[in-house]
Amino acid sequence: MYIGHNLRREREIKGWSQEALGMAIGLSQGTISLHESNHHEVSWVQIQNYAKALNITPEALYQPQNGAVIHIESQQGTHVNTGHNYISTNDTEVKTLQEHIQSLKEENAFLRKLVESKFSIEK
Repeated sequence: MYIGHNLRREREIKGWSQEALGMAIGLSQGTISLHESNHHEVSWVQIQNYAKALNITPEALYQPQNGAVIHIESQQGTHVNTGHNYISTNDTEVKTLQEHIQSLKEENAFLRKLVESKFSIEK
């Protein structure tokens, strides 16, 4: 799913119009429409604002569908490509996200070992 599709779905689940969402985060209805139709770049700050207003995680707005891959490209800043939509980020945000991913991988490995040891003891 692309950001626009996820944004529209979450807004509709909440029962908000584009105008109401725009008022909640300080954007016009037209900008919300452009974001939902994937015709306008959505910044990381805007994603965070959308997520806060909709009471969801920012990740929920840019999760790819059907195993799509998120590419990080460096060229005068960094962009996360989720198909047809680009999220502008800066190097600090990318580094923070990469560190978070690494900590999640480490936590996952720890929990996997914990589960494996629990099951090997009980057998």
